Amino acid sequence: MNFKEFIKYLKEKGLDPDFNDLSVIFYDSAIVFELYETRTISIEYNGDVDDITVTGLEASEGETISFSVIKDVYNVMQAIKDNHYMLNEFLK
Repeated sequence: MNFKEFIKYLKEKGLDPDFNDLSVIFYDSAIVFELYETRTISIEYNGDVDDITVTGLEASEGETISFSVIKDVYNVMQAIKDNHYMLNEFLK
């Protein structure tokens, strides 16, 4: 899968179709995927599939996190894990 197909997969199958806003930010040592219009939920990949960081869940959802949000975050993390070789090319 190339990067374009990866993003298309995330938007069409990884995220809820009604809330599939996605921003991708490239840093020197990480790629950050920000979810939804508010972009408060961030999933950071730093080249290590065992160290994917998720931030902003409590800030955006409060004490009760809905299953659809958990599912979206899980799907993005799984897609990162499945395509980490392709993503690592952007971190070199």
